[in-house]
Amino acid sequence: MPTGLDRWLAPMLVGFLLACGSAQRRPPQAPARPAWVSLDAGLEAAAHDGRPVLLSIQADWCHWCHVMNETTYRDPEVVSMLDERFVAAREDAELRPDLAERYAEYGWPATIVFAPDGTEILALRGHRTSAALLEILGAITSDIDAGRAPGASLPSRATEPRVGEHVALEVLRAALTHQLDDLYDEAMGGWGTPQKYPFEGPVEHTLLRARLGSDPLLRERAILTLERETELLDPIWGGMYQYSEQGDWQHPHYERIASVQAGAIEGFALALRASLDRAWRARALDIVRYVRAFLMRDDGALYASQDADLRLPDGTATLGAEYATLSDADRRARGIPTVDTRVLATANGLLITALARLAEVAPELGTLADATRAADVIVRTARDARGLFRHEAGAAGDTRFLADQIAMSRALFAVEQAGGDRRYRALARDSLDAALLAFTASDAILLASRTAEDGAHGTLAVPRFPPTENALAASLLLAFARLEEDGSDEASRDESRALAILDALSDPAALAPLGRKVGEILLALEAAHSGIVRFSVVGEAADPRTIALHRAVLALDEPLRVVERSEPDEGRYPAQDGPVVYACAQDRCSFPLASAGSLGSDASRFLGR
Repeated sequence: MPTGLDRWLAPMLVGFLLACGSAQRRPPQAPARPAWVSLDAGLEAAAHDGRPVLLSIQADWCHWCHVMNETTYRDPEVVSMLDERFVAAREDAELRPDLAERYAEYGWPATIVFAPDGTEILALRGHRTSAALLEILGAITSDIDAGRAPGASLPSRATEPRVGEHVALEVLRAALTHQLDDLYDEAMGGWGTPQKYPFEGPVEHTLLRARLGSDPLLRERAILTLERETELLDPIWGGMYQYSEQGDWQHPHYERIASVQAGAIEGFALALRASLDRAWRARALDIVRYVRAFLMRDDGALYASQDADLRLPDGTATLGAEYATLSDADRRARGIPTVDTRVLATANGLLITALARLAEVAPELGTLADATRAADVIVRTARDARGLFRHEAGAAGDTRFLADQIAMSRALFAVEQAGGDRRYRALARDSLDAALLAFTASDAILLASRTAEDGAHGTLAVPRFPPTENALAASLLLAFARLEEDGSDEASRDESRALAILDALSDPAALAPLGRKVGEILLALEAAHSGIVRFSVVGEAADPRTIALHRAVLALDEPLRVVERSEPDEGRYPAQDGPVVYACAQDRCSFPLASAGSLGSDASRFLGR
């Protein structure tokens, strides 16, 4: 018989056991995360409910982005603040070249806060702890609660473009050259500290100056830099790490980005061309074997990046610094860091250009076939009816980005230059013309960073005119002008447009924040100043002598040159007894040059090198 106490305790015990059971069966609570939305959706929501927008720009390969996501953006206090008082937006820098260009100096992760009307309040560089971010967000919300403009109590950190006076192109060329020279690190090589980046532009410009001015010190500066950059090569798989910290080349960030591989291939190809030292061929091949093994799809399309760290589904991670020390077998046993398998036009364009340029000096490596296959895939899957390239192959949407158009136009031109197939030059020409039409603002000479700006708000509605892409467009126009008939309307049009773009860029104060990243602008200015040499190879395409002459032209250490091939009866020059080459500077042309073996010395004498 149960006692009265039993009857009183029994229901409590049952209830307790049921409660325990239900607690045991309840799934674990998911860690706090912000309710991320796209930037466009965030700005639309902000305009509706009056909250500021916090934008986090990240990249899949970015180590500190992972850290901030796993710490700061999982802090319940941060999440609560963002969900209640802000609209939290996140964008992938790889998918938004316009944002990547606008905030490039901030690195990833970048954190930008916009007022409800889309006006930029501040921009923050790099990883922020929970405490640091909460302090900033708290100041903004206090401003709003006190009736002040959001961010009024914070130091101004908005990105305001510098504006100075436009100068003559010769003055600009001198100013930017001085800017680069001031940033050169005589002890360590490379430009700038404390982060050492393997930028190709300054190297190419320095080698060009050395060639045009015969200054051996400049050549040594470029070669030393490339030698130091080899310390960023992965000795196991090949490929180059993104950059090094602490003012030297021994403290890498272990991400492998397509643009970095492209720059390394081009830099080593330039060194091979200038020095004929086959060690540079081996180093370039180290990059190529990595690209082929990890960044190349079966059909030849190229991927964007590989993460620095190995992160497994169970939450365990091997950071890049440890992973880099492992053998090939140990790496594969643990797993392969994630490869971003999106096929992006800019990444493909940069790598195609590099592979084609390497093929000019080392055709036996087969990189022209790699470049051609990738170019064919991108033309087939990412090029629209207007000749413009979508950012991601196969993606929908009407927005186009300037970086994609310039990268792919240059890539198609590079394939034609290395292989002589004029179909690729025609594709490059059509895409460049489409870009000039679609990206030129109605009241400006310069090309804007994106189309379809109507949906933008506030600060982002103001068009950006990225100087590097504009300078690359000018360089390509000058190359096309040199390949047109001398004195033709087409040649005059292209040259005039190129010079107009460079004139519109000619504000040294506005370009000063680019620091060491002015190499491509200087290359365009050098082309405008010194002129581009045209080498015309005239001969039957299948004739081994024509092929030998073409290869000899491609191997010449002539940085400012374009190459054309034509049959004996179709070019601008009269037929000869056999294949020949004509070298034409701005105001004179050589006699026909028929010997591949002496072509280098013959061309140098003609050009006064």
